[in-house]
Amino acid sequence: METFKVRGIIDGNTLEVSPNWKLEDGTTGDLVQAIGYDAPKTGKRAIAIEQKLSIMLQNKTVHLVKHSGEQNGRLLCEVYFNGSNLADYLKEYREHSNTPMDEPQEQDGF
Repeated sequence: METFKVRGIIDGNTLEVSPNWKLEDGTTGDLVQAIGYDAPKTGKRAIAIEQKLSIMLQNKTVHLVKHSGEQNGRLLCEVYFNGSNLADYLKEYREHSNTPMDEPQEQDGF
């Protein structure tokens, strides 16, 4: 698990973190896609989850467990906050997720 600070909420699944993450192949970035739930992309529910995440996570420390690498400039990972998986705080969105959470690929060097 690596520790990061949340600098911003991009959408209901995407966080901006600091410092930048770095993969073993040299790829770096500051965007993380939380897995284990699927937040709405549009409408009032999308705005509501973004606000909820902002209140919960803005300028807070999170722990990341890399799951399956990087996609579209975002690190795919499980996000832990206060010792719990972020998906546990958002159970209403878990049933819509098609991302398995049972095989994290945590590696040295992220």
